Amino acid sequence: MIVTYDRREEHIKECTPAAQKFVQSLKSKGIEFRFDFQFDNVIFSKNNKEYTISCHSFYRFSGMAVMMRHKGEHEIEAVPLPYEGWLNIILRPPIEKYLL
Repeated sequence: MIVTYDRREEHIKECTPAAQKFVQSLKSKGIEFRFDFQFDNVIFSKNNKEYTISCHSFYRFSGMAVMMRHKGEHEIEAVPLPYEGWLNIILRPPIEKYLL
């Protein structure tokens, strides 16, 4: 489901528990988190380096993400990726690689 502007705040509230857990795990590694309200971004920083992600991407407003799983030799299945998976599988690696 694509998140429309009128449902944006509700979607952010739904994502908040997983987002807070994600941010806390990065804070334990010395990575700070803040919002850039002027440009609608979230920023992760450490030691004068910053990694900026649009709120649109961070909160996955564009809808469900999927991963592909091989079911057999000639069959592939699309598996929904929950928001927590999006944060840890898609967003965490480049943030940590750049900042750590």
